[in-house]
Amino acid sequence: MSPARRPAPRVLLGALAAALLLVPGAFAATPNEIGLAKDLKKDMQRTYTTKAPGTKFTTVTCKINKAQTGARCVAQFTRTSKGVKGRYVVSVTADGAGNAQWSATSASCTRLKTGAKVKCPV
Repeated sequence: MSPARRPAPRVLLGALAAALLLVPGAFAATPNEIGLAKDLKKDMQRTYTTKAPGTKFTTVTCKINKAQTGARCVAQFTRTSKGVKGRYVVSVTADGAGNAQWSATSASCTRLKTGAKVKCPV
């Protein structure tokens, strides 16, 4: 394509922004996902206060599956006493009575000062 026929970058960015405005829910969490994340954050904080003192959960986000039977969440945390920050990937399942159970399926940590990857301390 010759330079005279190529659209200007501003035009492409404008078209992309307009397309994203047409689907606002594509990136937004639903009220149920926000509520689940809020409840999970409280429950994880309560659990980790005794399991790993000094852990502070900062952000939890969740995505509920289409069947509404479970969710995958990501819980960001800091543990300043160990000099690390990290994230847990959490699986949430619900039984027939609507009771939710969660378990951390993986964890990754980095040093607070350097950002270097480290094994998550217990």
